[in-house]
Amino acid sequence: DLAERFSRDFWAGHLPWRDILEPAIQAAQNGYAVSNSQAFWHKTHRAELSNQPGFSAVFECDTDRPRPGAHQIQSELATTLRHLAQNGPRSFYEGPLAQRMADGLASAGSVLTTQDFAKTHAAYVEPLAVAYRDGEALNLPPPTQGVTSLQILSILNRFDISQTSGENTRFYALLIEAIKTALADRNRFVADPLFVTIPIDTMLRPHPPITPAVITGNHSMDPSLPHTAMPGDTVWIGVRDQAGRSVSLIQSLFFDFGSGVIAGNTGVLWHNRGAAFSSIPQHPNAPESGKRPLHTLSPGLYRRNRRVRVIYGSQGGDGQPQTQAHILTRIVDCGLDPLAALSRPRIHVGPTFLDNRQTIKIESDAGIIVISGLNSLGYPVEVVSALNPGTGQAGAIAVTEGTGTILGAHDPRSEGLCLGL
Repeated sequence: DLAERFSRDFWAGHLPWRDILEPAIQAAQNGYAVSNSQAFWHKTHRAELSNQPGFSAVFECDTDRPRPGAHQIQSELATTLRHLAQNGPRSFYEGPLAQRMADGLASAGSVLTTQDFAKTHAAYVEPLAVAYRDGEALNLPPPTQGVTSLQILSILNRFDISQTSGENTRFYALLIEAIKTALADRNRFVADPLFVTIPIDTMLRPHPPITPAVITGNHSMDPSLPHTAMPGDTVWIGVRDQAGRSVSLIQSLFFDFGSGVIAGNTGVLWHNRGAAFSSIPQHPNAPESGKRPLHTLSPGLYRRNRRVRVIYGSQGGDGQPQTQAHILTRIVDCGLDPLAALSRPRIHVGPTFLDNRQTIKIESDAGIIVISGLNSLGYPVEVVSALNPGTGQAGAIAVTEGTGTILGAHDPRSEGLCLGL
């Protein structure tokens, strides 16, 4: 199997596919406790999801919505996972399982066919890299927004952030302007590079798109920036093993619960990624046959002297590159450990998955001096609670140079966790 060979040849993997999937099979078959997050988002979207094919049968036991701690069983998904364990990951796209999913999706009104399944393959790509301080940040190329995350860092690299300790008005104003520039470019250019030419070099070029003067005038929201927030059903995972191999991984169905459609009797909850296409006909991200949409998945790594020093990432749709900038600047520039970096106040430019208003959100613990300072510069600031989940739910692992000490933490804004095994 290609996946097992790749794991063995490049990552010294030794577990067969069936052993890797066994814990998931047992969780689906025997059940697991519903998290606070699952219960919250189910309650939030129940009215629009309950009529989606198969959704209520899987996620609502005895016609009642799940509550935190409730016992959730997904027996059909367990059967699907067993099939994958026995036949390998490619059997998701070819053969009887793919046929059952395609049939189920067709009955829900989808145009996907088994031919579409068979054409689907993972792409192995070279990450993008941009200089940041005495190292380089890495992220995924388009159609992801990894270039957006790196563009923010490329802009910030022109300024000395260590003097701000990541806390004063200047720091947040620089961050706001870098984010506005990068998001505007993302909305204009980022799409499937197999269909359009994306000016990546120009976007990442360290020329001055902003100057120190930018934080002395009036700065209402750029009219080219407003957009509908891209929501997500996202999990980020960062791992470092004893040999120093590092992984920054992110997975998402896009909207909360994806499309809400269960693909036939397979237990597979289908994604909603097509919603990220642009509705403007001539836009680079307009839909075409075989084209991949812009998507928000953008896991980050930072390395120095070719060695990974920070593994970081977040959920949050549009907020992912914004949250990543907060994390990396506070670890690299300010010398904070991961937990301290993740706990510091954040801003968020534009809508979040919790608040669709076109404002700049700032957490209240940034302090009255910072908030007043941003107001005086003309920014449309909206104060939100400290440790607000809408500003990102992230994680980070940092490796200390010299000692090799590994420190990791997960965001206090969420239910994630950090484990040493």
